[in-house]
Amino acid sequence: MIQIRSYKLKLKPNKHQLQKLNNYFYEAKCLYNYVLSQEDVFKFDTKIKNITKLDKDRNKVEVILNNIPAKLRQNIVHRLQDNIKNLSKSKKKGNKVGRLKFKSEINCIDLDNQCFKIIINKLQILGFSKSKIKLKGLNQLKDIIKTRNAWLIKEANNYYISICCDVEVKSHIKTNKHIGIDMGIKDNVTLSNGEKFNCSIGESERIKKFQRKLAKSKKGSKNRYKIKLKLRKAYRKITNQKKDFVNKLVHRLDQEFDLIVWQDELINKWHKGWFGKQVQYSCLGMFKQKLEQRMKEETNRFIELDSKYPTTKLCPSCGCLNNISLADRIYKCDCGYTEDRDIHSAKNMILIGQGLSDFKLVENKTSTSKKFLEASYDSKKQEGIHLNFYIK
Repeated sequence: MIQIRSYKLKLKPNKHQLQKLNNYFYEAKCLYNYVLSQEDVFKFDTKIKNITKLDKDRNKVEVILNNIPAKLRQNIVHRLQDNIKNLSKSKKKGNKVGRLKFKSEINCIDLDNQCFKIIINKLQILGFSKSKIKLKGLNQLKDIIKTRNAWLIKEANNYYISICCDVEVKSHIKTNKHIGIDMGIKDNVTLSNGEKFNCSIGESERIKKFQRKLAKSKKGSKNRYKIKLKLRKAYRKITNQKKDFVNKLVHRLDQEFDLIVWQDELINKWHKGWFGKQVQYSCLGMFKQKLEQRMKEETNRFIELDSKYPTTKLCPSCGCLNNISLADRIYKCDCGYTEDRDIHSAKNMILIGQGLSDFKLVENKTSTSKKFLEASYDSKKQEGIHLNFYIK
């Protein structure tokens, strides 16, 4: 099976190459702002090398584009034009849109297949003549068939290349195992087999120290810019640790289970409510996003349940829906069924996920107000489960 994936590789430039990369992004920013200031963006001549920009005192200064080649200048202008077209399409649909603003920094430059080439363990970029930049992380590109395009990225004075390519993906080996995933605050990820995972990384003392220095620094000074770079590096380290945890966990689930079911938790509302810091320090949003990305690739194996399903209230033994507060960590039912709250919820997700295609909502109003859920197997379809809500 062939899939489209992107891989991010780190560049290890020498002093001369580093200076040239800095000039690339500086000239890209000047070109972007100059084109945006023109009356007609779509009639701009990309062959122009002499442009102007405004300095701190709002005086015009001439800039000569000696480093960035014509092909990359063309890509920057085309991307700007595409953004304007997309805003126009969105406005025609009735959406409220703003306008493109001038940028103080550009962190991404589009590269076509003609603009870069990987030779052994080095990268050759258009405009670097015979100079090749060392690459780190080439072991990711083992199973690629062909490359499509790439992006040259700058993050906190580090340079990366993100390559989009076609990859030969091995088909999943069936294990006949199903897993439900419950996401929460106390335990970030709880599996239906009883395993629990937590990934909470808060702001370090180093970050707090830089934040205090930033508050005292003068706006527009070089010292303030240096502190901002150090802050970006510190935050990038935390983000990378979270990404590493999520990637390893999702890969493990993908390898070990045939069916993976989770619920569409309203994480954004959790963050705005009582659990702002807990959600911000955790990797819940990143984990959910990764699962949804895998669901687009394999819709049969990855299932996301709607938030309306009562996975926490439902008793799988008798079908009763019991109210349970946030303080109750153990689920108890009058029928005698007891289970850990999160594990119980994850198990119910498997039950609903297996019979989701045959799910029907039924309401029968009677004198009593207790709610029940009935799970019954269809005699014709042994693999399907009918889940019927009714009031009895």
